[in-house]
Amino acid sequence: AIFLVSITLGHLVTQEVRRIPLRPEQLVAATGIQEFSWSPDGKYLAYVGSAGGGFDIWTSGSTGGEPRRITATIRFKRPPRWSGDGKWIAFTTIQENGNSDHRAVAADGQSIMTLTDSLAQEEEFAWSPDSKQIAFTQRIAAQTSIMSVEIQSNAVRKLADVPAGGLRWSPDGKWVA
Repeated sequence: AIFLVSITLGHLVTQEVRRIPLRPEQLVAATGIQEFSWSPDGKYLAYVGSAGGGFDIWTSGSTGGEPRRITATIRFKRPPRWSGDGKWIAFTTIQENGNSDHRAVAADGQSIMTLTDSLAQEEEFAWSPDSKQIAFTQRIAAQTSIMSVEIQSNAVRKLADVPAGGLRWSPDGKWVA
Protein backbone atom coordinates (compact mmCIF):
# COMPACT_ATOMS: atom_id res chain seq x y z
CA ALA A 1 0.00 0.00 0.00
CA ILE A 2 1.13 3.55 -0.66
CA PHE A 3 0.61 6.15 2.01
CA LEU A 4 1.13 9.89 1.88
CA VAL A 5 1.10 12.24 4.85
CA SER A 6 -0.35 15.72 4.54
CA ILE A 7 1.60 17.77 7.06
CA THR A 8 -0.65 20.82 6.94
CA LEU A 9 -3.86 18.86 7.25
CA GLY A 10 -2.66 16.08 9.55
CA HIS A 11 -4.20 13.28 7.51
CA LEU A 12 -2.90 10.00 6.22
CA VAL A 13 -3.94 9.64 2.57
CA THR A 14 -4.16 6.05 1.38
CA GLN A 15 -3.65 4.76 -2.15
CA GLU A 16 -7.44 4.66 -2.42
CA VAL A 17 -7.44 8.37 -1.51
CA ARG A 18 -9.13 7.77 1.83
CA ARG A 19 -8.21 10.43 4.39
CA ILE A 20 -7.54 9.12 7.88
CA PRO A 21 -7.04 11.79 10.58
CA LEU A 22 -3.81 11.43 12.55
CA ARG A 23 -3.36 12.08 16.24
CA PRO A 24 -0.46 14.47 17.05
CA GLU A 25 1.82 11.65 18.22
CA GLN A 26 1.17 9.76 14.96
CA LEU A 27 1.99 12.86 12.91
CA VAL A 28 5.30 13.29 14.75
CA ALA A 29 6.20 9.64 14.23
CA ALA A 30 5.35 9.79 10.52
CA THR A 31 6.97 13.12 9.65
CA GLY A 32 9.62 13.96 12.27
CA ILE A 33 7.67 17.10 13.12
CA GLN A 34 7.78 18.07 16.77
CA GLU A 35 6.06 20.91 18.59
CA PHE A 36 4.16 23.23 16.32
CA SER A 37 1.96 26.32 16.45
CA TRP A 38 -0.34 28.16 14.05
CA SER A 39 0.26 31.76 13.02
CA PRO A 40 -2.29 34.22 14.44
CA ASP A 41 -4.01 34.51 11.06
CA GLY A 42 -4.09 30.71 10.65
CA LYS A 43 -2.24 30.84 7.32
CA TYR A 44 1.03 29.24 8.47
CA LEU A 45 2.27 26.50 10.73
CA ALA A 46 5.64 26.82 12.51
CA TYR A 47 7.20 23.59 13.71
CA VAL A 48 10.42 21.94 14.81
CA GLY A 49 11.53 19.51 12.12
CA SER A 50 14.54 17.26 11.78
CA ALA A 51 14.81 17.38 7.97
CA GLY A 52 18.18 18.60 6.74
CA GLY A 53 20.11 17.10 9.66
CA GLY A 54 19.22 19.54 12.42
CA PHE A 55 16.31 20.41 14.63
CA ASP A 56 15.23 23.63 12.99
CA ILE A 57 12.20 25.85 12.83
CA TRP A 58 10.23 25.43 9.61
CA THR A 59 7.08 27.09 8.34
CA SER A 60 4.49 25.71 5.99
CA GLY A 61 1.39 27.27 4.48
CA SER A 62 -1.94 25.96 5.73
CA THR A 63 -3.02 25.28 2.15
CA GLY A 64 0.13 23.31 1.30
CA GLY A 65 3.25 24.19 -0.59
CA GLU A 66 6.91 23.66 0.07
CA PRO A 67 7.98 23.92 3.76
CA ARG A 68 10.47 26.72 4.44
CA ARG A 69 13.41 26.30 6.82
CA ILE A 70 13.81 29.54 8.79
CA THR A 71 16.62 28.54 11.16
CA ALA A 72 19.77 26.60 10.31
CA THR A 73 21.72 25.35 13.32
CA ILE A 74 22.24 21.86 14.66
CA ARG A 75 21.10 22.85 18.15
CA PHE A 76 17.85 21.36 19.39
CA LYS A 77 14.93 23.79 19.45
CA ARG A 78 11.58 23.55 21.08
CA PRO A 79 8.22 25.07 21.12
CA PRO A 80 7.96 27.65 18.36
CA ARG A 81 5.43 30.33 19.32
CA TRP A 82 4.20 33.10 17.03
CA SER A 83 4.01 36.67 18.26
CA GLY A 84 0.48 38.08 18.27
CA ASP A 85 1.31 40.34 15.31
CA GLY A 86 2.67 37.36 13.34
CA LYS A 87 6.06 39.00 12.70
CA TRP A 88 8.22 36.79 14.96
CA ILE A 89 8.49 33.18 16.06
CA ALA A 90 10.10 32.69 19.48
CA PHE A 91 11.63 29.40 20.56
CA THR A 92 13.91 27.85 23.16
CA THR A 93 17.28 26.56 22.01
CA ILE A 94 19.48 24.12 23.87
CA GLN A 95 23.13 25.19 23.94
CA GLU A 96 26.15 22.87 23.81
CA ASN A 97 26.54 23.11 27.60
CA GLY A 98 22.94 21.92 28.12
CA ASN A 99 21.75 25.41 28.98
CA SER A 100 18.53 26.69 27.41
CA ASP A 101 18.05 30.21 26.05
CA HIS A 102 15.35 32.03 24.09
CA ARG A 103 15.60 33.28 20.53
CA ALA A 104 13.17 34.84 18.06
CA VAL A 105 13.34 34.58 14.30
CA ALA A 106 11.51 36.84 11.88
CA ALA A 107 8.62 34.97 10.25
CA ASP A 108 10.37 35.37 6.89
CA GLY A 109 13.61 33.94 8.33
CA GLN A 110 15.61 37.06 7.47
CA SER A 111 16.77 37.91 11.00
CA ILE A 112 17.18 36.24 14.37
CA MET A 113 17.34 37.81 17.82
CA THR A 114 19.02 36.48 20.94
CA LEU A 115 16.51 37.20 23.70
CA THR A 116 18.38 35.54 26.55
CA ASP A 117 21.95 34.34 26.87
CA SER A 118 22.89 33.46 30.41
CA LEU A 119 24.12 30.60 32.55
CA ALA A 120 20.59 30.13 33.88
CA GLN A 121 17.98 27.75 32.49
CA GLU A 122 15.43 29.86 30.62
CA GLU A 123 12.39 27.78 30.00
CA GLU A 124 8.68 28.23 29.44
CA PHE A 125 7.67 31.51 27.78
CA ALA A 126 4.66 33.52 26.59
CA TRP A 127 4.32 36.51 24.24
CA SER A 128 2.63 39.66 25.56
CA PRO A 129 -0.61 40.59 23.76
CA ASP A 130 1.10 43.54 22.02
CA SER A 131 4.08 41.36 20.91
CA LYS A 132 6.54 43.73 22.62
CA GLN A 133 7.62 41.43 25.49
CA ILE A 134 8.09 37.80 26.37
CA ALA A 135 7.61 36.50 29.91
CA PHE A 136 9.62 33.41 30.79
CA THR A 137 10.79 31.30 33.68
CA GLN A 138 14.43 31.33 34.70
CA ARG A 139 16.04 28.82 37.02
CA ILE A 140 19.38 29.31 38.75
CA ALA A 141 20.17 26.36 41.04
CA ALA A 142 17.04 25.94 43.20
CA GLN A 143 15.69 29.47 42.58
CA THR A 144 12.98 29.95 39.94
CA SER A 145 11.93 33.40 38.79
CA ILE A 146 9.45 34.88 36.37
CA MET A 147 11.28 37.24 34.04
CA SER A 148 10.42 39.38 31.04
CA VAL A 149 12.43 40.60 28.08
CA GLU A 150 11.52 43.59 25.91
CA ILE A 151 11.88 42.68 22.27
CA GLN A 152 12.99 46.13 21.05
CA SER A 153 15.65 46.86 23.69
CA ASN A 154 16.47 43.31 24.85
CA ALA A 155 16.11 44.59 28.44
CA VAL A 156 15.49 41.75 30.90
CA ARG A 157 13.74 42.32 34.22
CA LYS A 158 12.70 40.13 37.10
CA LEU A 159 8.97 40.08 37.81
CA ALA A 160 8.87 37.66 40.76
CA ASP A 161 10.85 34.96 42.57
CA VAL A 162 8.31 32.15 42.52
CA PRO A 163 8.02 28.69 40.96
CA ALA A 164 5.77 29.09 37.93
CA GLY A 165 4.34 27.21 35.00
CA GLY A 166 1.76 27.85 32.31
CA LEU A 167 2.64 31.54 31.99
CA ARG A 168 -0.14 33.74 30.59
CA TRP A 169 -0.43 37.50 30.12
CA SER A 170 -3.54 39.40 31.08
CA PRO A 171 -5.43 40.72 28.01
CA ASP A 172 -4.19 44.29 28.71
CA GLY A 173 -0.57 43.09 28.98
CA LYS A 174 -0.06 44.48 32.49
CA TRP A 175 0.12 41.19 34.41
CA VAL A 176 1.61 37.74 34.05
CA ALA A 177 0.03 34.78 35.82
